Amino acid sequence: MSDQPPIPNNTKKYKAIKLYDETAAPAVILFIMKNSGGLVKDPRKAEWILFGLIILIVVVSIVLFIHFDVSNNVQSTNQNNPTYPH
Repeated sequence: MSDQPPIPNNTKKYKAIKLYDETAAPAVILFIMKNSGGLVKDPRKAEWILFGLIILIVVVSIVLFIHFDVSNNVQSTNQNNPTYPH
């Protein structure tokens, strides 16, 4: 036969986490935990901080996009229809 170990009958005991080591935290989460100055010790908390940072970046991007889009429309409207003081 093959050189592989036999497959155990108790499948509840052997899950994919044990086979593929899915418990290792991503590098970004480890970076947040390492550079937080000791404030973030739990990977779950680091995930929430990363999620909040992403939401903040998206909101700021939308606000800046709308702000510059509106200011460009106002400038182009003023250039097409100049008003002179009477």
